Amino acid sequence: MTAEEALAHPWITGNCLGSRTTPIPVIRSLRHFRRTCGLQSEILRVLCECKFLNRDQERSVKETFKKFDKNGDGVVTVDELYEAMKEIDESATKEDAKSVIKAVDFNENDMLELDEFLGARICRKINLKEERLKKLFRCLDLDDSGNLNAKEIVAALESIRGSSMSLDEAAALINAVDKNNDGVVDYEEFLEMFDCSKLGVDPA
Repeated sequence: MTAEEALAHPWITGNCLGSRTTPIPVIRSLRHFRRTCGLQSEILRVLCECKFLNRDQERSVKETFKKFDKNGDGVVTVDELYEAMKEIDESATKEDAKSVIKAVDFNENDMLELDEFLGARICRKINLKEERLKKLFRCLDLDDSGNLNAKEIVAALESIRGSSMSLDEAAALINAVDKNNDGVVDYEEFLEMFDCSKLGVDPA
């Protein structure tokens, strides 16, 4: 089963939830989220630090994560996700769980951590309205050039997360999404990075 097929599974779409209280927005976030590149992951981590989600949204994500994290060790393994899925839909398979993790797992350690759950939810919230993406792009575009360069990426990470990144590392992140090879990320490339084909659908 592909990641796309797994994320369309009834357990993820909500068709098997019945009267359960599983938070639908979080489930939908897992369904629609796609890791596209390292730059996307870094920006989502910055937004997580900035409390981009409101209090209720963040609480819903954390409660869902806690429910899935059966042993409380701070990560959701394939087995734990599979167990949670089986509680709601007996037809769910371990392959379904593996495919969901593959689609959401930032650091590719084959487990889900809280920041990855939050990142998926943030990405969904951003995608619901393009104006949010425009605002985010403008905030990152410090020199108002209409493009994001390596210095601006470094500045964003240092100012919000306090983490250091070299210009070469930032340039490598940019290269992964720089379709026209001009060394910067323009707005269209930024939109593609966040997979904006789903803008405005399935309101949270």
